[in-house]
Amino acid sequence: MSSDPLIEYINALVDAFLEPVYDDAEHPAVEVIRKGLDENPELMKEVIREFFTFEPEVLTILTQLPFEEWMAELIQRGLDGDEHFRFVAVEAIENWGVKAEMLEGKSDPVPWLDQYMANVREKLLGK
Repeated sequence: MSSDPLIEYINALVDAFLEPVYDDAEHPAVEVIRKGLDENPELMKEVIREFFTFEPEVLTILTQLPFEEWMAELIQRGLDGDEHFRFVAVEAIENWGVKAEMLEGKSDPVPWLDQYMANVREKLLGK
């Protein structure tokens, strides 16, 4: 009986997300994501997109991997989300050092997050 890779990836990520996310340590989900991207990249990308719908820390964890263009979609979705999603999107832009142009013309109703966006914009774009 062969196992379903989709179910395997989902179960592995659910198990990994039982662990807290720390900025200074590689999260167990990183290895699951690496493996999935190596074995079945399109399926793993779809799993990640779905997980990001309810777990913003997915984007934080992805910043432990090199940036790939498909990840910009998650950044944009984060910027369009609630306060926590917006924060992890700006943090991802800062950590990867890419896609800062997505912050151009943006402001945030939450003062500290608005300032963080401005700081990242200044740091990466000089604006």
